[in-house]
Amino acid sequence: MNIRDKQERDRIKALKDNDMDAYINLINTQKNSRLMQILEQTHKYLQQLGSKVVLQKSENALLSKKAKVAQ
Repeated sequence: MNIRDKQERDRIKALKDNDMDAYINLINTQKNSRLMQILEQTHKYLQQLGSKVVLQKSENALLSKKAKVAQ
């Protein structure tokens, strides 16, 4: 069994178990910079998406209140 194969299986197992802390720790200890870069980009994207959703909900609530007042 190859060391890289074992590392890859460990990462996949951590993902299947939904253990993100273990997954990130495995990536950090294995110095897998490409996976770390992808995770960081995904995290930033999800943060941006989350803030846009919150903003949209706030705008919709404000418009809904204005529509009720206008009636």
